[in-house]
Amino acid sequence: MLVAFLLAEVLSLLWQVALSASSAAHATPALMWWLPGYLVFFLAGMALGAVAAHAEGGAGSRVVRLAGRHPWSCWGAALAGYAVLSSPLAGGHMSPPSPAQAVVENLAYLVVCVGLCLPLALAPVSGPDRLLRGRVITWLGRISYGIFLWHMFVMAAALRIAGLEWGEAGLPGFLILLPLTAGISVVLAWLSFRLVEEPLRQWYRRRGARSDAGPPGAAPDGVGPDTFVRTR
Repeated sequence: MLVAFLLAEVLSLLWQVALSASSAAHATPALMWWLPGYLVFFLAGMALGAVAAHAEGGAGSRVVRLAGRHPWSCWGAALAGYAVLSSPLAGGHMSPPSPAQAVVENLAYLVVCVGLCLPLALAPVSGPDRLLRGRVITWLGRISYGIFLWHMFVMAAALRIAGLEWGEAGLPGFLILLPLTAGISVVLAWLSFRLVEEPLRQWYRRRGARSDAGPPGAAPDGVGPDTFVRTR
């Protein structure tokens, strides 16, 4: 897992650097947010899940146990990462950033994501964790993958309709764009969950159940032709 995480981070950084140094990125900055640029965040979530599973079994390093007991240290690191994102170090309002700024931006986003989620994964009885167990938040978590997939498309479409480029909306545009993007993305995510994700999940479960049951006409384990004779 660690090797895969490091390789994904290198790929993500190379993707960001290559596009920020390319003239094509100036024409299509949305390329900066394609899957290679996000791959490290998928693996970070997988790593957090693995760490949380080990922590439940009593395993885990001293650093992991310390993060679970002192969540504010992780949230402080996330706040520091956000401060870096808001500074010229990460490009600020430049679109696209320079190669060096792209690296800083990618790493800062990673610190923010891991810093916010790590205490929730390692301290399941904390106040924020109880808040996240609410019905609405749980429902949003169930369709969160669709929200992730749809929100950039919705944002790009809204900017194009408004005749704006990336980074040109300003604060008034942001206050309009945020609820608009969130609302439409949630609706599309719910539709894709009901029409695509859930049917595929049910189909996969049925297929797995049939595979476990064996070929048609096969007797269950421990049941053979002479079972009836033995039971007589």
